[in-house]
Amino acid sequence: MAKAASFGIGQGLKRPLVQVDDFVSEVGTGVKSSVDGVSVYIGNRRGLERNKIEISHGTFEAMEKAEKNGQTAVVVAVNGRTEAVLGFIDKAKDDACFVMSILQQALGIKVYMLTGDNYRTARSIAGKIGIPMENIVADLTPDRKVDFIQRLQKQKEKVAMIGRPKSYVSYDLFVA
Repeated sequence: MAKAASFGIGQGLKRPLVQVDDFVSEVGTGVKSSVDGVSVYIGNRRGLERNKIEISHGTFEAMEKAEKNGQTAVVVAVNGRTEAVLGFIDKAKDDACFVMSILQQALGIKVYMLTGDNYRTARSIAGKIGIPMENIVADLTPDRKVDFIQRLQKQKEKVAMIGRPKSYVSYDLFVA
């Protein structure tokens, strides 16, 4: 709360900010905490499964719709019940399609997309920038991305990375 206050967040609200307890960040899946004794989970499909949170039919449909539109579906669950689906979009840079064309066609470089998102979301993004569908590797945790790269390196492939590994929504492109 002190950090939020330092940014002026919470000032003048009818309902003041409350302390978050038991905050846990689950790499590659989401976050969970307790707020005023209420269990809150915010994360992806993998995190919902890991935390045994049932995905209601309406939540499942909303997630699929977001994913088909190239959005990352993030679910908010309260006391183990899904309450909202947020769709985040990671817009490719304007020159991404041009860069992919140069890498693949002019230089003959094989480009992969490694992402923690599901295949539907990854496929939507990859299609827009020209990455072949067979080179999409989705639903990866950060350690599984490393495993994939190490496997390429063991096959004597030269590997380079383009991406934003520290952002929440990250599409890591690897060339071999």
